[in-house]
Amino acid sequence: MREAAKDQLPEERVHLQIGALDSIPKIFIHRLVQSAFGLGKCYVSMLEGEGDKLFRELKAHRLDLALTNSPAALDAKGEFYSKRVAEMKVIVCGAPKFKGLRSGFPKSLQHQPFVLPTSHSKLRRDVDHYFETHGIRTLPIGETQDIEVQKLLASSGTALIPVAVAAVERDLKDGSLVVIGELAHVSEQLWLTSVSRPVENPIASKLMRSFRG
Repeated sequence: MREAAKDQLPEERVHLQIGALDSIPKIFIHRLVQSAFGLGKCYVSMLEGEGDKLFRELKAHRLDLALTNSPAALDAKGEFYSKRVAEMKVIVCGAPKFKGLRSGFPKSLQHQPFVLPTSHSKLRRDVDHYFETHGIRTLPIGETQDIEVQKLLASSGTALIPVAVAAVERDLKDGSLVVIGELAHVSEQLWLTSVSRPVENPIASKLMRSFRG
């Protein structure tokens, strides 16, 4: 009432609801949110979770967009729309004490401790296949989908991690992590997915057309 009396109506902001996997590098989530702010006045809500959950929330219209490492499965009604927005090289990295493993990579990874992505993720399947085809038997000591937990365990010297290089740029720069080697022909993709709905979210629609990771 006070605002109306002053002829100052509150700003109208579009509510944008975004879901993202825990494993998505935070820099990409930041870029997506910043891109949304650049497209119009909006209020952004963020949810993190597993891919299946995010797609269910998307289908129920409780999310406008989902940022994942794989596209949504094709559904009979053709409701999902997925677009690849980035593709990143995957490296093995760890604390500086593991520098010596650069020599003879990837065979030097034999029997080394690893914290891996969880078994349901595409990256885990790709990494397991890489190790199998190269005859490498690592020593897995844990698994988590949370990239921040992976980085903490790696920088403390507990284990090595296979990770998209974009997720550890700052850690490599400050020296808390070092690159041991690149997993040739292994990459992690990022996909942005929306769902058809009676009334489109204008910011979500623009992001689907224009966002590049």
